[in-house]
Amino acid sequence: MNLKKLAVAGAVALAASGSIAAGHDGIFSESFGSNFTGSVDFDVDHTFGGVEFDPGLLTWDLGVIGTGNIKFDSVTFNGVAANMVGPKIYSGTGPFAGGMLLVNVKGSTTSTASYGGSLTITPVPEPETYALMLAGLGAIGFMARRRKA
Repeated sequence: MNLKKLAVAGAVALAASGSIAAGHDGIFSESFGSNFTGSVDFDVDHTFGGVEFDPGLLTWDLGVIGTGNIKFDSVTFNGVAANMVGPKIYSGTGPFAGGMLLVNVKGSTTSTASYGGSLTITPVPEPETYALMLAGLGAIGFMARRRKA
């Protein structure tokens, strides 16, 4: 009989730990890039097939790295600038309010060059999720202690 209660409490705790902000299906991660030959000024938008997120608690991570004789003028995600963290390397992270996903890369090259990058959008668990998870873990501890006695 007590084993059934323990199983129910465990299921509640696992369900709570898997919850994310309402309206989001999980992590979105996509790679992108472009290749260039010769002397080129470029301004490339990457829109990821029209993927949109509802407003909510989200974070974004963006990384872009260039190869060859490439010079970046700017790398942005929905208008927010990524930071240069090394030669030909840009990185950015921060909160995201929802909407379309747009990465813009501007720069130039004088010979064969390319860049590649990735964008990841991650839902942030709401405070209620943590409270429910802690309640589930407390219930498991209570049932385990009661079972010992």
